[in-house]
Amino acid sequence: NNGELLDNLVNYSVENFFPDIQKDKEINNLSRQDIYQKFLDQATVSTAKLVANWQAFGFCHGVLNTDNMSILGLTIDYGPYGFMDYFDKYYTCNFSDHYGRYTYDNQKDICKWNLEKFAEALSEDLAGPDVELSDELYQDSYEKYFSELMKGKLGTKELHNESSELISSLFTTMQETRSDFVSTFLILEKAVKENQLNLTDSVESAELADLNLKEVSEKLAKICQKPNSIKEVMSTLMHNQQLIQVVRMVQTNKIPPEYIVGQD
Repeated sequence: NNGELLDNLVNYSVENFFPDIQKDKEINNLSRQDIYQKFLDQATVSTAKLVANWQAFGFCHGVLNTDNMSILGLTIDYGPYGFMDYFDKYYTCNFSDHYGRYTYDNQKDICKWNLEKFAEALSEDLAGPDVELSDELYQDSYEKYFSELMKGKLGTKELHNESSELISSLFTTMQETRSDFVSTFLILEKAVKENQLNLTDSVESAELADLNLKEVSEKLAKICQKPNSIKEVMSTLMHNQQLIQVVRMVQTNKIPPEYIVGQD
């Protein structure tokens, strides 16, 4: 509840890292309430952009405590971080995270929760500002940056209104087939670019599209793994976290089924 110390911290951050707020403060003589709220809003946008990048590239931080977050939207203080190989929305790179709090799928919500704690900290001075996290600002910012990144990964110039459903369907398919995260997008991007370069009239377009679809499907099938047989064999012998590690090792190294321990 040290309002003076909190003011010093916020003012220092604004003066050194948020020039837009500082300029607005000087020109419009912003109130303390407005400065704090704008400060929180910018931290919200930068955090949403950060998480959008993580999700688009299959990155997992591993330890998303509040003190491991940055108001500037920087990836800091990461120890057991990792990038997904085969897609698994429940992927966690921190093997001490037994409850899956920091899984790939949870990162967006955890970062939002951290922002809520940040808003509470900014509002601790009972005689000071009372700021609130904007759920809409966080969600809209995330969707904006994530869509932009996915356009680049899919090799398309634009995504339509149904894009969220399309991306969700793609990720569901990748989850069910354990498709390699990076290779999937490289194959799809290459296919889209080839179509854009080669397609001319409608007849030729249809023929090339059919040929391209078959080729793409075959390539995608080659980068999928089915770890179910591993899970069935080892599930009764290992702790869940150990089993996850073994499955990942097999997926990464592509060990033939005949060499899996216990496989007939």
